[in-house]
Amino acid sequence: MIKIPIPENEKERLSALHNYAILDSINENEFDRITELASLVCDTPVALISFIDEKRQWFKSIMGLTNRETYRDLSFCQYTIMDNVLLEVSDASSDARFSNNELVLEDPNIRFYAGYPLIDLKGYALGSLAVIDYKPKSLTERQKKSLKLLAEEIMVLITERSQKEELRYFEKIFQLSDDLICITDADGSFRKINPAFKKILGWDNSSLLHTSAYDLVHPTDTISIRQELEKLVSGVNPVQHTYRTRTQAGDYRYVQWTITPEPLTGRFFSIGRDVTADKLREEELAASEEKLRFAKEQAEQANLAKSEFLANVSHEIRTPLNGIIGFTDLVLKTSLNERQQQYLAIVNQSADSLLTIINDILDFAKIEARKMDLHIEKCDIYQLTADATDIISHTIKQKGLTMRMNIAADMPRFIWADAIRLKQVLINLLGNASKFTETGEIELKIELMTVNAGMSTFRFGVRDTGIGIGEDKRAKIFEAFSQEDGSVTKKYGGTGLGLTISNKLLGLMGSRLLLKSTAGEGSLFYFDIAFKAEAGDEHAIQKPGLPAYITRGIYSEALTILVAEDNPVNMLLTKTVIKRIVPNARLIEAFNGREALNSCAASLPDLILMDIQMPDMNGYEATTRIRALEQEGHIPIIAVTASCLSSDKKRCYDAGMDDVVTKPFVEETIASMIQKWIRQK
Repeated sequence: MIKIPIPENEKERLSALHNYAILDSINENEFDRITELASLVCDTPVALISFIDEKRQWFKSIMGLTNRETYRDLSFCQYTIMDNVLLEVSDASSDARFSNNELVLEDPNIRFYAGYPLIDLKGYALGSLAVIDYKPKSLTERQKKSLKLLAEEIMVLITERSQKEELRYFEKIFQLSDDLICITDADGSFRKINPAFKKILGWDNSSLLHTSAYDLVHPTDTISIRQELEKLVSGVNPVQHTYRTRTQAGDYRYVQWTITPEPLTGRFFSIGRDVTADKLREEELAASEEKLRFAKEQAEQANLAKSEFLANVSHEIRTPLNGIIGFTDLVLKTSLNERQQQYLAIVNQSADSLLTIINDILDFAKIEARKMDLHIEKCDIYQLTADATDIISHTIKQKGLTMRMNIAADMPRFIWADAIRLKQVLINLLGNASKFTETGEIELKIELMTVNAGMSTFRFGVRDTGIGIGEDKRAKIFEAFSQEDGSVTKKYGGTGLGLTISNKLLGLMGSRLLLKSTAGEGSLFYFDIAFKAEAGDEHAIQKPGLPAYITRGIYSEALTILVAEDNPVNMLLTKTVIKRIVPNARLIEAFNGREALNSCAASLPDLILMDIQMPDMNGYEATTRIRALEQEGHIPIIAVTASCLSSDKKRCYDAGMDDVVTKPFVEETIASMIQKWIRQK
């Protein structure tokens, strides 16, 4: 079986052939004359001009045969297009390529074939000019040369024919196009314009053929269009530019022009599209975007100012609160009579209430500013709920209420969640239940609802037997700074932010608060939430606690502790707390970062408690420079700051601090830090 020859550039060759649009075209005398001339010159009964497409050999002109086409795999021409020279077959019956061809074995019994490929300017062999005889023969050199010249003439005809077709197409486009089309001289004089000029701009031939294109350009656009035309002269081709073009009525329309030069004449060929509507929309959109950008900047600046104000207020309030809470905590641990104990307990509780309000306002501000991030980690769900109930257990006992824990037996022990924020939600709900319940009980119930695709859905619910909430008030309680009514605020106090913050925190976790309540009977606040979970022994809860020496220090060695603090009250509080924990401690005072740095340059201490906002040199810079002094070992540096923002805590760690204590603090907080870092030293 003979393999059919395929040119290497077959795909491109076929594309070129179809672009000439000659296949299946009507007979044309120019081609028929060349066919007849080839037959006469080569003295053959058959001559033909054919083209090879995907499956056939199609005859543009044929003399001596009546066929209009034949199969490609039967054609002699399929071999002709494989080269750029004459293919001559003197006797097809003895040529291995054609001896079994049905055109040789049967009618018309071809014996002689000579074909010259028709090659266009890009080198694609489109077909052939061929002569055929029914007896063996050979062409003379003169005949071969003549056949070559005739083949070249055919390609000239094909090219001219294509150009004429393109010209006819262009003329139709020129007349019918909705785009502006024109030809101008280098000086801008119009040579030809299409009817779209009249339709879009109102100009006709008689008006423009004696006018320069530059006269139609808006005065402020003239310089830019001349610069674009200079690019054409320098070799950039084509150029695109949008400028305003004057109409006959005297107004201007935006036209997007594509301009290309015609090298032979030095003229410019231009196509313009009316983009006035698009341009006006762009301008309107740009103006709207500018307004939105300005409004966004204003809102961001307002949010930033609010956040900075709240952070500064928080810092300023926390600093004196640190003295109040810290010293009342210390005094409450001394010998007091019953009345003194009562008065100081009230002071301490009031300070804690004020701290809770500050924390609520800051949390609300961070959530509103979308600066609240979740920190997901593995946590013990039993420990988390125990911690939450422990915090409000004192209040519940004082009111004589019963606290119930109802945790399902099939509950996984570990979940992956933001333990701090989940605990905050539970504390808020339990705190509200305690606040609005005078008699009866409070229940914290946790159920495992579903397990699907590695995620477990839990239902957390806090039920109370308190005052309840009327149906008409339920939507309002989730609004910021709102409670059921004004009398509730006066009677029970609070900011009205607890439920709002809880609901927004749950929103970050993909959940929301739901409510069932009957006025006068009690309420159930609950939420369904999905976590990755893991089983464990629910009885193995590790209760947090500090060693016995925490309340009365038993460190006998003389630890050197540097306290950097610019506030005298907080300096005294910190020193007093440390002396209770480590009686033999050698304390070094530094009232700003530079004093702390100078002290460390003289001798490094065992531990540093570093305030952040100090005059002369702040705690961040002091820490960074102290770290540079370390030659061997590592000095624990604990930040003691009135800021509770996560960004400030991160900055502490980035500066080289080991841990962070947030003001106000109590003795146990400092004790746990000393225990943690002195033991790790």
